[in-house]
Amino acid sequence: MKERENLKKLLKKVIHETENNKFHSAEELVQTLIREITSQGESLPNVAGFDK
Repeated sequence: MKERENLKKLLKKVIHETENNKFHSAEELVQTLIREITSQGESLPNVAGFDK
């Protein structure tokens, strides 16, 4: 459950930053998400189709 709450907070933060035009491309957004998730010591979620 802690992992879920951390991801929820991260997504809220990213949505806010996106609305304030912090990100200039989708690639920049994805890189930020990956950096934030991995810096928290969490593994990236296993999403079907992305584990290959």
